[in-house]
Amino acid sequence: MALSPGGLAGLLLLGILMNLAIVVALYIWHYRQLKKGMVGIKFTFSDKLHGAFRWILFALITLCWMASIAATASCNFIKVTVPYVGQQIEFGMGFQKFYVPAAISNPAKCQGFASDGTGYFTGNHPAFTFAVANCLLTSVGFVGIVCIQFILRVVKTRQLVWLVCKIAMYCSVWCCICTFYVQEMGVCDDFGCSMGPAGIIQVFNVLALMISSALLFVTDCGDESAFDKCRTKTTIVRVPAGTMNAQRMG
Repeated sequence: MALSPGGLAGLLLLGILMNLAIVVALYIWHYRQLKKGMVGIKFTFSDKLHGAFRWILFALITLCWMASIAATASCNFIKVTVPYVGQQIEFGMGFQKFYVPAAISNPAKCQGFASDGTGYFTGNHPAFTFAVANCLLTSVGFVGIVCIQFILRVVKTRQLVWLVCKIAMYCSVWCCICTFYVQEMGVCDDFGCSMGPAGIIQVFNVLALMISSALLFVTDCGDESAFDKCRTKTTIVRVPAGTMNAQRMG
């Protein structure tokens, strides 16, 4: 027997909280080890490699942020194949609206669930909740990595923002996975459902979020922004008067 939407949402929320508790516990243990002069959890990479990882994270998190918003707003997350007048018509389903093909509506269009008189296209509120949470968390990660790469210079502030990015992106992975619960709808019990274009994008989004989360935990936040590294530093050397003339005479 399948879980109710509320039951599944509660179970998944419990899983997210448990994983978050594990991460927090590991960090507490790590910093206690450091206070005792022990290593704790540490990955040794060169500064150049850490810098490269931060640029990779900037690109990945930006893509994840855009993909999360696009998938949530799309009306083609899943495809629903419905028999209609002797042919198979593919409708689209999203978190907020559904796609009506050209065979039914000319031109094809996306419309809200409230406009469906059949009652089949009603959406999935728990999945939509996780989709919104995923968008919010990836937005936090995106703002954080932008601040790390281009704005923040104070080391302690960078470390705090880096920690927030780690937690946000880690939780975002779980929320993104939970968005696939959108397939648990009445229309998919009666008709064939498969991944639509936005659903396929979301699959790759999950993989990118996993890679981003892993990189965040093995990469240092660094001591300076990318602008600081690119800034040209000019050193003025003052030579005592008469020194150059004395060297020429010698």
